[in-house]
Parts: sequence; structure tokens; C-alpha cells
Amino acid sequence: MGTIIKGKYLLTDARLGKAGLLRNGGVYIQGDTIEDVGDADALCAAHPEAEAVGGDCFVLPGIIDGHSHGHGLSHVQRGVGFDFLENSLYDWTGMIDLPPDLNAKMEAWRHIRSGCTTFHHTEMGVCCDAKAYDKAAASIRAYNETGIRLAYSYGIRDINALAYDDADFYKSLPADLQHFTKDAIFFDKAKARAMCMETLQGLFRDFGAAAKIFPAPSWAHGATDEYLLLAKRFAEDHGHLPMHIHTLQTPYQRAYGLKKYGMSLLERLNKLGLVDDALSLGHAVYLNEKDVALLADTRASITHHASCNLAVRNGISPVWFLQKAGVNVALGLDEKSINDDADVFMEMRMIFYLSRIADFGLLSPSLTPYEVLAMGTRNAARCLGLENEVGALLPGMRADVITLSLDEMERDPAVVPELSPCNMLIHRGLGRHVRDVFCDGRPILRKGKCLTMDVDALYEEVRAIAGLPMNPAQRAFADNMQRLKPYMQAWNANMLDGFEREPWYLVNSRI
Repeated sequence: MGTIIKGKYLLTDARLGKAGLLRNGGVYIQGDTIEDVGDADALCAAHPEAEAVGGDCFVLPGIIDGHSHGHGLSHVQRGVGFDFLENSLYDWTGMIDLPPDLNAKMEAWRHIRSGCTTFHHTEMGVCCDAKAYDKAAASIRAYNETGIRLAYSYGIRDINALAYDDADFYKSLPADLQHFTKDAIFFDKAKARAMCMETLQGLFRDFGAAAKIFPAPSWAHGATDEYLLLAKRFAEDHGHLPMHIHTLQTPYQRAYGLKKYGMSLLERLNKLGLVDDALSLGHAVYLNEKDVALLADTRASITHHASCNLAVRNGISPVWFLQKAGVNVALGLDEKSINDDADVFMEMRMIFYLSRIADFGLLSPSLTPYEVLAMGTRNAARCLGLENEVGALLPGMRADVITLSLDEMERDPAVVPELSPCNMLIHRGLGRHVRDVFCDGRPILRKGKCLTMDVDALYEEVRAIAGLPMNPAQRAFADNMQRLKPYMQAWNANMLDGFEREPWYLVNSRI
């Protein structure tokens, strides 16, 4: 029978700019595919048998979160806030965690309710974890039950899990902390890499038809050459899969790369043959001009986490300069959205506002609403190897469609008709305005109600677990990490000496 989703405004493809916006537009869906897009009245006349939904709303491609970690509760909800990333990684060991299936369902719900139809869970695994496959499989099955489209990447750190140059860091510790850290630093690296690849292979074999599975070495500074090359070989052996790596997130990571390898961590990845159109870098805050040119030349991507970079005191990624250089920049929430609620529209607004001061020239352009909306649709799809499948409302693409109510956005109390609808959306749109979500043509949210989960029952289950005390083993581990933390801070104290800085953005001046 088919479905026609109608809107007062309909954005077909953010990359087309104004040409992609239709008024009184409609999208005609058959099964899981978009068959036609155009004038809503004409589509209804051509397909009188189709169910018509929407109408007085904004119709968009489903939003895509290009980088998160699959924890159903936020860091704050789990009991710990934010500091510099190097400090936070120690503090976060004191957070509670939910079972994998509940994490997945909560994460999916938080995204679906704000208009996300595709979610990238990048799992930062534990070396030599015999249960890694089982935990990942439980997550993937739970995500699939919710109806959200899933990209799932898996990786580990086979070096530098506790500090930069962790083997030398170990020598700086007192005997009791050496005993505590020994197994985390000195383990069978070859075995860890082999187990990681076995986990990936199993996930690709068993879930490759239900999710986009690909490798994601956890950190550029946390991976040996051997591991990076194994991951790249896996990606190529399985059809030029995407690869995703946290890279140059903090100034310490940049300084470490320069001191350890004599080059940027991105240059190191390029030297190993990893930088190409399938690579995306998570965060990429501390890029220099040479790095930006390399990303543009190779058609590599970054995922941009504006709120997260503020939360963990990274700074601001040079997305304006990346965008103007032709680098593919994608949206990622990284579970640290500005309102602690996974609102993808608030995150796009943060991106829009945060990168507006490239210089003070009164003719200097800023990012346009269309460019930012593309980061959450077409650009993010490209990062995940889904560029020709999702991220736009075009014939032949998968039917991932959302509608937003205009009641508050346009009528509280009024917006002048001359305002561009996409300008209105980027300034006033919120996740709570989302009314309908279709993924692969399947309705998973209708009129704000989830159709694939009992959300009330899910919340009760989550609350019961969140109310339990931390188990003694985790508490002891977290306490030891706090004892270890001052030694890590002392170890890093001089790392930034001689680290030259010339900020991308001009904000203010002491003189």
C-alpha cells in the first residue's frame, strides 16, 4: 500500500542547500525504500491507496549520531561528572554500569525520541576479555529490537591504557601501585590483538547483515603499529570497511605524538597506510594545517563532538576550517550532550554557534544551517559507510524519515514567514519536537510514543539497577585508580613544555 509522509517543509538533502527544501513536500515510501519525493498533493493524487501521515510538520532525513559509546545513562546519571579527559578516564572507573542489553535499549530510546534513526556505537573494549563477543552480541540484539539502524565498531588499546608511555610510567610508581597496574600494562599484546580480531570476525559473521560492523582501534596513541595494521587489513579484507579512531583529542595526545614519533599522530596513521576515504577520526581537536590538508587530500573524515569537547575541557575542533578545506565533518554526541539528554538538535545548534569566530572580518562567513544539518545526515552517513543508503530523502534511498511538530518552533507565538525554515530549525528546533520516526520504512515512534519498547518498564528496570550499591571489586578498583591519579598527573606535568600553540579561533586577547 505504501506510505506518504507530508510536511509543510521537507528537506530532501542538506548538501543541496536551499535547493533541497520543499514546501508542502512529501516522501512516498514502499517497504523500506523511498520511491518518490515531491509535492505532497501530487504524490497523494498519484498514490490514493497510500497511508498519509504528517502534514503540518517539518519532514527531515533521520539524524545520524556518528560517534557514541552505548551507555544508556549519561556520565552524570551514572554518578561522575567531567574534567580534563586524562583525569576523567580515571574518575569514570567509579561509575555504575548497566547490563549490555539495557544500555543498548536506553541508548536507542534516548536517540529515537530526539529524531536519530542511525546510531554508531563504538565499543572501547578491554584487552583479553573472554566475554567481549557475548557482551557485544547482547548489545547488538537489543539495538535491533528497538528498530534503530546500528553501526557497531569494536577496538581495544594494546598500549597506554593508563598513561602515555605506560611502561616508563610504571617505573615511576611505588611498589604497591606497580603491583596494581602491572597486569594492565604488561600483558600478552599479541594475544590481545588476536582476541580483538576474533571478536570482530565473529560479530561481522553473525551480525553483518543486521548492523554495520567495522574496526575501531580505541586511540591513535593507544595502538601499536601491529594492531593498527591488523585492523586495516581486516577492513580491507571485508570490503573496504570504515575505520574509526579517537585521534588528537587533547593537547597531551598531540604532544605525545610529536615526542614519541616525531610527527603528528595523524601523520603516523598516514605513514602506516590508514588514512583514506574510509577513515574517520573521533574529536580531532588538535589538528595543524598540515593535518587538515592531509584529511582533505585523502577524503578522510572527522566526527565532531562539540559539547563533549567542552565537557572534558578539550577545546574547540577547527570545524569551520575543516569544512572550508573540504573535509567531511560529521555529528557525534559521544554521550555528553549539552543538556545531558542526547538531543541531536541542541547538539547541531551548539556546532552552529561554537564555530562562528574564525576571524573578526565583518564579511567573514560562518557555517550555514544547511552545512550543520549535513553534518548530522549525509556527512555522518559517509563516515559509517552508509553514504548511498541514508542521510537524505531521495528516491532509491532507505526510508529513514522523521517529522517535527511546528507548534512550539513556529507558533510560540509566531515566526515571520520570511525566515528560512532551516534557519528556524537550527535556531529553535529541539528533540522534544520530534513526533514520528520511521527507520527502513518501519514506524518506531508515532505521535511521540515508542512502538518498539515498553519505555515505562525499561525505566523501572534501569532504576532498580541504578539504585544498587557498587560491587566491592569495582569500588576497590576505583579507589586504587584515585590513588594512582596523582602519579599520572605528575607524569604528564611537563609534557606540554615547548608545545607551540597558535589557536585556530580568535576569541579574545589579554593585550
